[in-house]
Amino acid sequence: MSVIVTVPHAACPHQSDPRRCDRVSEQVARMLVGVLEQQSCQTILHINDSVQRSVVDMNRKVSRTTEWRKQLRALFETEQIVYHIDVHSFISDDSKRRQVLVYALHEWGTKSLETVKLMKALTPRGELRYPIYRGGENDIHREALLEYKIPSVLLEFNETAEDAELGKVTQTLGEWICERIKPTD
Repeated sequence: MSVIVTVPHAACPHQSDPRRCDRVSEQVARMLVGVLEQQSCQTILHINDSVQRSVVDMNRKVSRTTEWRKQLRALFETEQIVYHIDVHSFISDDSKRRQVLVYALHEWGTKSLETVKLMKALTPRGELRYPIYRGGENDIHREALLEYKIPSVLLEFNETAEDAELGKVTQTLGEWICERIKPTD
């Protein structure tokens, strides 16, 4: 039984164009995988570091024909995936969002109960708010949740956060997720 962590926007063209990729998503994903493995959770890290978002956005349905999405579907079908985390990052370009370290998105009107539970678990553990916003199209999250019935969360991490802050939140996330998926006797 494995947790799969996906990073669809890790391919960055160059530093001067900040909106074409998620600058800290791969770093955060690797931190999270480290915590999951420390907690003895099996993990699969699936990073798109070759196809830039300007070529095809891996979150969109049209990307299902790409090799990266085909590989992801194969993992959903052949591995015993018990949890999916889709990792993104955002540029904190306004004062309200600067106060947010991580937020979750509800996709496709699903109001994933898993997302609500996860964010409630994070809220009392830190001084920063962990809100849930209504998101747009995310076909990876939708596919995991609705087509493969895998609990799935989509998380956006603040690109201006300090490494220590990101480390703290990934520690909490990893511990909570591993506790959540442990088999019950």
